[in-house]
Amino acid sequence: MLGERQDIEIYTKSGAKICMPALIDTCSELNLIRRELVLEAGHVIEPYDGPEVSGFCGSFMPQGKVVIRLHFNRSTKARRTWRITLLIAPDEASFDVVLGKPFILRSKILQLDKSCLVLQFAKETPEQKAERERRAREEEERNRQIAAQQAEERRRHRDWLRSNAASSSNSQAQQEAKK
Repeated sequence: MLGERQDIEIYTKSGAKICMPALIDTCSELNLIRRELVLEAGHVIEPYDGPEVSGFCGSFMPQGKVVIRLHFNRSTKARRTWRITLLIAPDEASFDVVLGKPFILRSKILQLDKSCLVLQFAKETPEQKAERERRAREEEERNRQIAAQQAEERRRHRDWLRSNAASSSNSQAQQEAKK
């Protein structure tokens, strides 16, 4: 039952529904959703610190994870609303949503042959792990530098406002003294 498409509706942060196709993939070890759909629905993307993902769509580093509520439009077996965690795929992914074995096993919407494994976490070598950690440290450092620059700019702006306010009040006091 690899690759069956079903229409689903995901709930937005405000409770509205967005309809989209989902690929029910018995060979996928993951549940995935494209980033732009998560943003359209207004959900908060949580950090993801796991390894790269590889499979039929190539390899990519998930851009986070999100918990959403969804339901199937026309399924009699899955009439309820499901709350699931999905990893965030890049916007250029060839799918909107992939519901893999984690969801299929929990929901029991399909009978599953567990021997098929296609989309799974790539084995991370020590070098890849070190590189991922190095990139994370560099990003943290960049974020700290940006925060420090922004704080310095705010401080300079406050100082400028204070000096203008002080010179304005001095100027007013001098004009009052001349009168």
